[in-house]
Amino acid sequence: MQSDRPLGTTTRRNFLKGASVAVGSGLVGSLPIGRFAHGAGSSEVLRVGLIGCGGRGTGAALNAMAVDKQVKVVALADAFEDRVQNCRKALLKQNPQQTAIPDD
Repeated sequence: MQSDRPLGTTTRRNFLKGASVAVGSGLVGSLPIGRFAHGAGSSEVLRVGLIGCGGRGTGAALNAMAVDKQVKVVALADAFEDRVQNCRKALLKQNPQQTAIPDD
């Protein structure tokens, strides 16, 4: 498909792409990341909530708990109650000290 535009002109789509990249990178560069980032070696517990308690979600929670003993799973959510209960049982069986999920 051939365009009627002369060579070297910018389309609206290309302009918006370039402008959004420029604005996005400018915003990211100005964020005060030092206020929000934490260095390794902290003794703080990392509380994790899991959304989606099927096989993949349960596996991901177990992986996170295996990577760092400071990870504690504190909340579970799924559309199906039986998946939540099965996930809770699996997490408590595997790593009870890293699981703090209330019954409700």
